[in-house]
Amino acid sequence: MLLWKHCVMYPVVLDASLETLRHVSYPILDASLETLRHVSYPVVLDASLETLHHVSCPVVLAASLETLRHVSCPVLDASLETLRHVSYPVLDASLETLRHVSYPVVLDASLETLCHVSYPVLDASLEILRHVSYPVVLDASLETLRNVSCPVLDASRETLRHVSYPVVLDASLETLRHVSYPVVLDASLKTLRHVSYPILDASLETPRHVSYPDVLDAPLETLRHVSYPDVLDAPLETLRHVSYPVLDASLETLRHVSYPVLDASLETLRHVSCPVLDASLETLRHVSYPVLDASRETLRHVSYHVLDASLKTPRRVSCPVLDASLETPHHVSCLVLDA
Repeated sequence: MLLWKHCVMYPVVLDASLETLRHVSYPILDASLETLRHVSYPVVLDASLETLHHVSCPVVLAASLETLRHVSCPVLDASLETLRHVSYPVLDASLETLRHVSYPVVLDASLETLCHVSYPVLDASLEILRHVSYPVVLDASLETLRNVSCPVLDASRETLRHVSYPVVLDASLETLRHVSYPVVLDASLKTLRHVSYPILDASLETPRHVSYPDVLDAPLETLRHVSYPDVLDAPLETLRHVSYPVLDASLETLRHVSYPVLDASLETLRHVSCPVLDASLETLRHVSYPVLDASRETLRHVSYHVLDASLKTPRRVSCPVLDASLETPHHVSCLVLDA
């Protein structure tokens, strides 16, 4: 199974058995292929392909394609008979023919005409969407969306104009103006002003003067001096001096974390130089890179991240290991995912 590991220049994530995998310069995810060769960028496949050649950028497919060629950037979750000349990714789209897309297009609904889209369009049931200079992600029907310089996500409103950067909204806002960076809201805000970076999933009446994104799924009494995003699915009494994001973590005290910590129920997490995600560890120290989705008692001296793995003791892993049921991995030169 790991005979090909020395030929892989970048991560490889596999959810199915591959007999031969050669000359892959970038990751391959969720693919049940007999032969995959000469992929210069990641390939993510959720369905069986007979032949996939000369893909210069990632390809993610959740349906069967007979032939996919000359894709310069990723293609994700699309059941298309023929997809050609796509310069950037195409995601979640049931289109018969999609051509000459200069940037990613992600569609969860049928569009009759999609023209002149310079940036991605995600999850939108629109009849005509044109001249969008930046991504637009819509989970609700909009009659008119114009002059959007950056993405708009999950918003049910009639008119949204002059947004200088992405706005992601899961709730109705009466007035949203002069947002210099993305704002993602899962709750109703009456007024949001002077936000220099995004705010996500927050039930706040008035957030102001946030120097970097704050993503909150729970009420916080005090959030101060956050130099990078904070995403919390649990209540924290005090979160201070976090230099990088903290996501989905029920911690009483989290301090001096130089990189994100996600989905982890840890009593004490200190001196983590890179993110730690979805891990129930009593003590995690001296991790130079992220550790994700791992149930282990002690993880030490991991030079790269280890994800979704039920390992008792992983040591000296030079690259990440993801979604693997191994008892002891040693000297892994690159990551192994979903295997």
